[in-house]
Amino acid sequence: MTKPKPTPPAHEFDVEDYLDRFATIVRATPGVTEDWMVDPYWCGNRWAHAMICGALVRAVPEHLTPLVEAAMSREFRPDMTIIDSGRNEIAVIEYESLNSSDMRLITRDVPRFAEGYTLDGEWPLPKLWLIISTLPSIAIKGWPWHAVNRLAEPANNKANKEKRDANPLAFFQARMHAALEEQWAKVGGRLKGFEEYGARLVWANIDRNELKILNVNGKASQEDEAWRLFGN
Repeated sequence: MTKPKPTPPAHEFDVEDYLDRFATIVRATPGVTEDWMVDPYWCGNRWAHAMICGALVRAVPEHLTPLVEAAMSREFRPDMTIIDSGRNEIAVIEYESLNSSDMRLITRDVPRFAEGYTLDGEWPLPKLWLIISTLPSIAIKGWPWHAVNRLAEPANNKANKEKRDANPLAFFQARMHAALEEQWAKVGGRLKGFEEYGARLVWANIDRNELKILNVNGKASQEDEAWRLFGN
């Protein structure tokens, strides 16, 4: 008889293992192809966002519980929060699809980490804070960029549009790394014992058929590992 695999402690949630589970589920999802990550048609009716979020939920290990859009505060309902059997928050995951992988990553998603992170109080935030964007490294056409871009960069938006559309990942990557470094340092300076607590701030990106971790704890990732998302 095969010895059952022991359930890992909740605090040892492995983000790389989780993303591997997620990628396996996406590859096995019928009717979904790489064009969902670049074609605005699949974004317009939120199919792409719903498909990715569904796979993120299905990838949660069996000993943990996914909560979809549960309120962490009055203003913040992340796409998913993962809790253990003791109702402790293990991870927060925020996914930004085609139309929202823009300045909101920098002006909204990353600052939320620093604004809300605490080691005590009513809701101590989880050790893992995972942001997943959808930024391809190729030229795009017809993406549904929204007014938030003009609000974030009123003077430069028009001038930057051609650069952004030529390669969205290249356009946002340096800014995202800088924002993550700044916010990680801000929390570390405010909370004694923050790093010893084991907190992790991770940015991963979907670039067409590839999912890759780009930043961990404010530093650009040096790992080359990537997960294939579509096709056999």
